[in-house]
Amino acid sequence: MSKVIIHISDLHVTTYSKSNGAKNEEIDSYLDTNSDTSSSIHYIDTFTSSIKADYPDSDFILVITGDITNWGEKFEFEFASIYIKKIIKDLNIELSNCLILPGDHDVHRRSLENELEENPTSESHLLNNIKFKNFSIFYKDITGSDFPFDSIIINHIIIDDKIILIGLNSNYKINNEGGDGFIPIEKFKQELESLRRNLNNTELNYLACWHHNFSSGFDDKNKGQWEAANRIHLLAELEKQNIKFIFTGNEHTSCTKSILLGSVTSSDCGAFSSIKYDTTFKVYPIIISSDIKLENKIYGLQKTNANDVKYFWNVRNNKPARQIGRAHV
Repeated sequence: MSKVIIHISDLHVTTYSKSNGAKNEEIDSYLDTNSDTSSSIHYIDTFTSSIKADYPDSDFILVITGDITNWGEKFEFEFASIYIKKIIKDLNIELSNCLILPGDHDVHRRSLENELEENPTSESHLLNNIKFKNFSIFYKDITGSDFPFDSIIINHIIIDDKIILIGLNSNYKINNEGGDGFIPIEKFKQELESLRRNLNNTELNYLACWHHNFSSGFDDKNKGQWEAANRIHLLAELEKQNIKFIFTGNEHTSCTKSILLGSVTSSDCGAFSSIKYDTTFKVYPIIISSDIKLENKIYGLQKTNANDVKYFWNVRNNKPARQIGRAHV
């Protein structure tokens, strides 16, 4: 059976009603907390039907790179759980093949602010049990496992004993005021070395997944939304660890860019359910022969402005398939 990676990000499941009961007119997501879930469920149906039609008899791996909710509210996560469980069920995806990572919008900043009123600290970004409290409940509900909020490497998926996807938490520096992507280098090295020892498989090709964009396809800056000094050190460590491919989200653009003169490739799948902006996800059919190839396919939402067919997904032309075999990683 063929293996296919589905990469979605930035669902931004958003609270449907304001505190006074009126509809939230600022919603920019097809997925919300409306008690009548029919519209959001239809959106998910359109997505999963397209996948099943284009990739019949395939074994799917699901990667979600954060910003699952808009404000990190418990109510938003409850509805996000409904929608993601439906994706997993409809596509018959094993939970062991699901990599679910937090974004900065999944940090519950209101809880951090409440804590800081009682216990002021200059290191509010380290209050992981508080800032990820709602995400942790959601994560346990989906995966059945506790969310390791103090770890950098959240989880991993091994594909055919050839590829390993490692999911990282890039929200180390996110606090009640937000912040840029950041991964502490020494902690990352220690956790990765421990993982390598435990797996004891030198044949695996390591690919990284996290939320924050490491380069930019839209903003007029090369560093993306990442702390500049940390980005330089992390790039050096990625090259040292022979990690050549990164799955990201955050920027809401389906951009694939080469970094370090082509030695590292960063792929942002875009925003999965934006109403106002370009709406995309990516699919990577895996071809394993003498090398390992991921075919980089972008799906864009086509808005018909018609009464009968509201929208549908369509494959866009993209760069040639990316080689990630040992000779190329």
